[in-house]
Amino acid sequence: VLKVGTLYPEMSVHEKGLDFYIDLLHKGQLDENVPVANLEKTLAYFDTIYPMYLIEMKTNCGVFLADHVKIYMAAIENLRTEVRRARAILDPSSEGSEVGVLMKTLENQLKDLEAQVKIIKRRLPQDRSQGPLSFPESVALTVHQCAGNLAAVVKVTDAFGKAIMALAIANPDAGVPGPKMHDALLNAVDSKTEFGDQGIQFTMKNVALTLTKLSVISTAIQNGEYDFDGTREETSVQPILLRAQQVKAEVKDATGLKYKLEAKDGEIKDFKKLLKTKQEELSEMQVRKDLLEKKLIDSNRDHDLMIEKLQRKLDDTTNLMKRKEKEFEETMDHLQADIDSLENERGELKDKMKQMSKKALLQGLSKEPKSLLASGSGAAGGGNSSDAGGLGGPTSLGPSLPSPVRDSPLLVQQVSDMKAAVNSLQQSKARIQGNHLRERLARLKPINIPKHQIKLNTNNQEKTDTSKENNNLDQEQQLTKLIKRCGAARDELFWLLCSQEIVDLTNIKGNMARKDAKEQATRKIREKSLRTEISLLQLEITKLMACRLDNGNTVPSDFGSFSSSAASQAINQKDYCLMGSIRVPAANKDEPESQQLPAAEIPAAVPLILNIQELKQIHAAVLH
Repeated sequence: VLKVGTLYPEMSVHEKGLDFYIDLLHKGQLDENVPVANLEKTLAYFDTIYPMYLIEMKTNCGVFLADHVKIYMAAIENLRTEVRRARAILDPSSEGSEVGVLMKTLENQLKDLEAQVKIIKRRLPQDRSQGPLSFPESVALTVHQCAGNLAAVVKVTDAFGKAIMALAIANPDAGVPGPKMHDALLNAVDSKTEFGDQGIQFTMKNVALTLTKLSVISTAIQNGEYDFDGTREETSVQPILLRAQQVKAEVKDATGLKYKLEAKDGEIKDFKKLLKTKQEELSEMQVRKDLLEKKLIDSNRDHDLMIEKLQRKLDDTTNLMKRKEKEFEETMDHLQADIDSLENERGELKDKMKQMSKKALLQGLSKEPKSLLASGSGAAGGGNSSDAGGLGGPTSLGPSLPSPVRDSPLLVQQVSDMKAAVNSLQQSKARIQGNHLRERLARLKPINIPKHQIKLNTNNQEKTDTSKENNNLDQEQQLTKLIKRCGAARDELFWLLCSQEIVDLTNIKGNMARKDAKEQATRKIREKSLRTEISLLQLEITKLMACRLDNGNTVPSDFGSFSSSAASQAINQKDYCLMGSIRVPAANKDEPESQQLPAAEIPAAVPLILNIQELKQIHAAVLH
């Protein structure tokens, strides 16, 4: 290997020559017009150094024979092509001449030779590995000599084909006569070989000799004389071979890159051709350019003026956009501050709502409905209690915008996500509070409403007995209806307090804006009806209290019933005095603390305004 390495500079030169022919083959440019003198020199060089440096290397019989089979097939194809060309060029009248008979004989020999080569090929291993073949060096020498004989015939037929082609071109109307073709073949044998004395029979003799030798080899292969005995030599892969494989892979990659670069070079050449064509067209248009030059100057002047105008307009638009962005940021800061204040107020109202009890709410509805509604409206509407502002939410519009401002998609998405989160939290909190209130109401003992027995004066008892019973029944029904209406009003108020939504002021147009306006209008209508309902409840509760305080003594009229003077005086009286307190259920001191109600669940005291007679009735009921 070291000896061969010293020949690397010389071998690299021949390798470049082989690469040249391989590139031509890849491009499809390798034909009969390409000179092969350098290739023949390369082959002669390697034939010279092989016996000197590589003769000691053991020959792989299967690979050796497979490579020569390829050489035989290529030579046969070449010779068949040359023979067909010669027969096509030959004058039909010269078919019986010596050259015509030689061509026919040569064609038949090539067919027989191809059959023998195919027989050998069928017995070869397909994967080019060490297969079932093993023959001595004498057989390898014979195979090599056959390849040399076919190579000499190929050279002669190549020179012969070029010569007769020149004759055919000189006289294209008629074929080449036999004598001329005989002379051309004789000259080709003299120029390409050293066996000029054999004449034109050189080709036929060499092909016949090759056929005879290959027939012997094919017969021996068929008879199993060259079968491999099965023993294989254990050979380790040499480091240089591994390195050679790596180098081949790198060379393969470099070749791929080379092809890509060549393709790019081809594209560049095409672009250069196109550029040249465009330059020619440009030179033709040069004459027209002189005529249009004056118009071009005028157009450039107008263009400069237009650019100045557009630049000024662009500067004005930029300044306007900056001012709009600043106003938009200020508006968003103001809106964010309003949203934060509304969230804080709503949180405070929810905390207050948790501390309210059922009885306190009923007392507030009976005494101060207007103030309670005003506070609820303030919590729901962000502090606006006037009818013009409405109870539907904040109406702060910020600075006036002369034109619609396009919101940032990221900001719109964040506001939408915040709204969804706030709505989800509101619904979850309302659901939790409702469940908690239902649990507390379920734990309370049911309220037993005693049927009050109103003792009338003995003087009027017989006359008004029937009317008093009807009045008692009406009062009981009216009280039940009032309780139901108070409960409905309370639920409506709670819903208004808990379902306040934040108005998305960024949606100044579109379906969302119309939807927000519709929701605000609906909320205002519900709040207005709630005020009316609370006012009516206050009036009816006052009338019911007046009737019960006066023991049902009212003054009927065409437009309604009015309480008596004693009842009106009791209602309007301010200086009440505490007569006592009753705890229901009564606390038992002996009862352990674990069974007693916690302080948070003990209901607040409910004040009762009574006259002397009703106080006596309660006292008698408690004692009994």
